[in-house]
Order: sequence, then structure tokens, then C-alpha cells
Amino acid sequence: MIATIIMATVFTGAALSQLYSFQNSFKEVSIKNQEIFATSIVIIGETNASSPNRIVVWVKNTGQTSFALSGLGDNATYWDVFITFPNGTYQRFTYNPTAQYNCWSVQILNGAGGVWQTGETIQLTIYTSSVPSGAYDVRLTLSNGVGAEDKFSLS
Repeated sequence: MIATIIMATVFTGAALSQLYSFQNSFKEVSIKNQEIFATSIVIIGETNASSPNRIVVWVKNTGQTSFALSGLGDNATYWDVFITFPNGTYQRFTYNPTAQYNCWSVQILNGAGGVWQTGETIQLTIYTSSVPSGAYDVRLTLSNGVGAEDKFSLS
């Protein structure tokens, strides 16, 4: 009888600790999914900005989530910018706040501070070796996996 009570107590303790662990995991996933569903961005325009080695892309935050451009945690360093060039090559550009070849930088156009808020537009400047005429494809993916893609032509 005592052995049964001890075994039941051990089993109950183990089951409750697993249930608590599962509850915490479920809560974390739920919070992350909530953020993803509240995120929305739209690419609203592109140009070569009268420069032979730059592509400028404007992106609007149409969701409810704000994004830090720098600092601790998720920021622009974790975003992905991809360009498909007219010759079919596909390239990922890395974030660098200073203008450098094969990198991109970002600036908030109609907001203050280093946080991209709902309704604000950012300007991505992508520095490349050349910008030939033709059809392009640009894709921006944020750190939470939400992205926007657009096709455009430069002449």
C-alpha cells in the first residue's frame, strides 16, 4: 500500500512538471504566432535613385507590430534582403548601417527614433556593383518570417 502511494506521488509529480513545461511552450508559441499575425509590410516602390550602383526600395509597415532598426534583440541585422537581377542571378544583401558594396542600409522616412512603427515608411538603399536595365525582383523578409516581394523594371 505504501509503495503504491509513493509510486502514485512520483507519477503525479512527473506528470505535473511535464504539463507545466508543455503549458509554457504553448504560451511562447502562441505569443510568437500573435506577433506574426499582427505583422504586415508592403513594398510601395523602387528606383535606382539616379545612381549607377544603388537600388532604393520603399516599404510601408501596414501591420500592428513595431520593429527596432538597431539595438538589442530582433532588429534590421536579422532581416533578409534578396534581389533577382535581370540576368537571373539571385543575391542576398547583408545589413550595414554605413554605405558599403553588397550591403543595404535603412532609414525611417516619416517617423522619429529607431523604431519602425505602424504606418511609417522605410527606405532601403541597396549597394551593388551595377544596376543594369531590366526586370528585377526584390524580397524583404523580417526576423519573424513575414515578408514582402515585388517585381519592377529599371531602365
